[in-house]
Amino acid sequence: MAQPHLEVILRYRKRTSVSSLKNPIALAVGVSIETATDLSPIHHIKKCLPPTLWMCGTSDELYEQNQTFVEQMNQAGNHITFLTYDGMGHGFFNYGWHENKPYNDTTIEIQHFLASLEAEHSAS
Repeated sequence: MAQPHLEVILRYRKRTSVSSLKNPIALAVGVSIETATDLSPIHHIKKCLPPTLWMCGTSDELYEQNQTFVEQMNQAGNHITFLTYDGMGHGFFNYGWHENKPYNDTTIEIQHFLASLEAEHSAS
């Protein structure tokens, strides 16, 4: 199934050089680069953030940025669980895509992650 936000990016890239495209997601969702930067978690890493579950497909065009985010979260001393999904692109877990297998898999992972936090909190 086509990913509409990626189609916008690809159409834009045909009209623009890739090197000048600083934030394709900002373009896709119709916000300024400044707003996208303000909203992006990679620009707000600090010590003492809550435990985080981060899921990303290895074919996501932002995969390397996601890896960098996870590394920076770890370096700041935050607890982050990084789950990768081989060959999956951006938004792979959206309902209705890939016969809902990634949707169901990631939903289960979220439930396990939240249960682990509850168990950890109960034990302390």
